[in-house]
Amino acid sequence: MIATNTLPHVRHVAMVSCVGARNEERSYCGRTCCGDMLKNALKLKEVDPDVEVSLFYRDLRSYGLMEDYYLKAREVGIEFLHYEPETRPQLDVEGDAIAVRYYNDALRDHEEARCDLVVLAVPIVPEGNEPLSRLLRVPLTTDGFFMEAHMKLRPYDFSTDGMFLCGLAHYPKSMREVIDQARGAALRAAIILSKDMVLCSGAVSQVDESRCTGCGLCAKACPYAALTMTEGTDTKVAAVTQAKCKGCGVCGPACPVDCITIHHSTDSQIDAEIDALTGAPHEVSEPRILAFLCNWCGAAAADNAGTSRISYPTAIRPIRVMCSGRVEAKSIYKAFRQGMDAVMIVGCHEVDCHYVSGIGETIRRVPYVKKEASRNRH
Repeated sequence: MIATNTLPHVRHVAMVSCVGARNEERSYCGRTCCGDMLKNALKLKEVDPDVEVSLFYRDLRSYGLMEDYYLKAREVGIEFLHYEPETRPQLDVEGDAIAVRYYNDALRDHEEARCDLVVLAVPIVPEGNEPLSRLLRVPLTTDGFFMEAHMKLRPYDFSTDGMFLCGLAHYPKSMREVIDQARGAALRAAIILSKDMVLCSGAVSQVDESRCTGCGLCAKACPYAALTMTEGTDTKVAAVTQAKCKGCGVCGPACPVDCITIHHSTDSQIDAEIDALTGAPHEVSEPRILAFLCNWCGAAAADNAGTSRISYPTAIRPIRVMCSGRVEAKSIYKAFRQGMDAVMIVGCHEVDCHYVSGIGETIRRVPYVKKEASRNRH
């Protein structure tokens, strides 16, 4: 309205921040709301120095250079009124008149202000991200924005190689931040485009096509769409695009005929580790626990415990796997058959899995394994 010169004459304008944000529905901060509110308030004062502007804020977050807006707003006489969530301003509308009822922290009393215009500062809300997330096999945060591979080490990358992230799809941010992040993402893409070839890890999966039944369960489980169904001799078979494969091993337990080999984490290697740990000497009085630890969270936590000189029970026998989704039911049954009293699987946080949906596969699989183990025991 200010930019198009269609704002009617007003004497008192109220602006309320954090509307629809930092609550049970949306826990995140809108980040740009406070800066935009200050900028608009200053523009109102510039157009009409006599207009009275009141800013109702919960926490004023004018970070970076936006702090200049705040300092200038105080100089030109803009009123700042703090509120808590339980005492947020209430509006009463009677025709063209708007009454704002609020609690004044400074005076410790309830007051009312008559306003010609009330402006609500609302956050940026993600829309349509979930279908795109499923299509591209990339994760979302609990707030519905796209999640980067690592906040500090890979801020422009998705966990899927060759895909990059920038702008408001990532999180609410100012135009300056959007441009800076877009430049970073473009440079990351340029690094890949400048290479004649891409070197892949040897820790990838391989399908025995002669045994594959073409059920497609492995392709559905793969977080990176590295497995696709192709035409075989008699029927469709699974094929691995090794450049996409991250070696998480989630596809292995999904295969009902056990025709997928995860190089550097084969079934025989895991079985050998179980044999070694179940055969190790132990105190008869203490229970023995076999722990499958994912490389990125569980094993890292155990390493941190060691370097921090934090002890954990010697009864725990750890096995490192790349992802908790790699743990098969037969490995758990084998541990119990060989005398383990309990099996523990430690993976990433559900909304921050290093392999996107690996921990989700574990969460879905474990109740079935527990039910089958209980049935066989009785």
